[in-house]
Amino acid sequence: MTAVRMPFSEILARFRSISFDRYVAASLMVLMATTYRLWFWRDPTCPVIGSSLLPFSVPPIVLTTIAILLLGTAGAILVTREMSGATSFSSGRSRRWLWAFVSLELATLFAFDQAHLQPWAYLTFVYAILFAADGCKSSCLLRWVAISVYLWSGVGKLDFQFVHTVGQDFLSALTWGANDSLAESTRTRLAMLMAIGEILIALGLSIEAARRIVVWIVMIFHLTLITILGPWALDHSLGVLVWNLVLIGQAFLLFGTQGQRALAESSTGESCDLRPGWFSYVVVAIVAIGPALERSERWDHWLAWSLYAPHTSRAEIEIAESSAEKLPAEIREFLDDDPDQDQWRKLDLGQWSLKRRGVPIYPQGRYQFGWIQKFLADTEIDDGVRVKVRGVADRVTGRRTERWLMGRNAILAR
Repeated sequence: MTAVRMPFSEILARFRSISFDRYVAASLMVLMATTYRLWFWRDPTCPVIGSSLLPFSVPPIVLTTIAILLLGTAGAILVTREMSGATSFSSGRSRRWLWAFVSLELATLFAFDQAHLQPWAYLTFVYAILFAADGCKSSCLLRWVAISVYLWSGVGKLDFQFVHTVGQDFLSALTWGANDSLAESTRTRLAMLMAIGEILIALGLSIEAARRIVVWIVMIFHLTLITILGPWALDHSLGVLVWNLVLIGQAFLLFGTQGQRALAESSTGESCDLRPGWFSYVVVAIVAIGPALERSERWDHWLAWSLYAPHTSRAEIEIAESSAEKLPAEIREFLDDDPDQDQWRKLDLGQWSLKRRGVPIYPQGRYQFGWIQKFLADTEIDDGVRVKVRGVADRVTGRRTERWLMGRNAILAR
């Protein structure tokens, strides 16, 4: 029996026929499966940090149940069809109600465990609100949300910290270390070009005449990121790699010529180019403008699309060598060595989150300090612990505000 090979052009044609809301639903299911330890299985050693606005918490089984319902709702969006049977951007009222449930389920998970607030989950949440509010009429606003991701991601990297740290790591991975032979000023400029490139992508996508070309640049950009972040280079988490693949498909459907045409179709016969309601405009305005408040810590870093950006606020915990043995064995493995021989060892919260929950730790000093407090509340360590709370790095100088809290009581009382 001979194998049937499908031409690449036919594969593209079939992909173009996928409605964008179904693509988002399928992507949500894939990313939840990829990061299953975050959604469906809670490691008892990892503290759960909910919103400080909530006066109560819920048992982990409740959050797992909501996550299962979320997965089921996304699956229902994939199989729900209008009686007309046409492929469209929105399948009408039934799908809009399902997207309303998706947004409610995600909001609940975010509120009771901020670790769920991964960038891709937040983007899905915004899309879900727009799908629920206006269906196909939100197509133009979806593009502006996507454009804002590239814009603010680039702006977040355009600073001292990125060009001297993570940006250099990216260059080294991309050039297999060849950049080490370059002058420091040259390496800095090359890293800065990465940030400027993202900003130019955002500008290009906002110009309709340029989209046909820029959309291919976007795809190459994400393939390059996968090359840099893959297990053969910087070895980032699987969820990060899969999301970059998802964004390639998103760019094709939202900004590709055929994809834009598909967005303009509706199974109900109504034009998707009609103006969305005022609520959708308010949502997009908040999402697009809010990141301007990130440096003042009035807007969370990931919600401002500060991706791979090391300027974020943080809290770091160190354990005295004499107290390290009091830690449970399953946590002791995340203690770093003592390179400066000062008898204090850093407890790596980032590795703790990656190994036990399968995702990067939420990059916010508030969240990380809450993690430390809950961890210390369950340990016998008293004075052999200290915490360094670090503010957002200055864009030009890279300097941060820092303050130390010494001892368990001082940390828990904060």
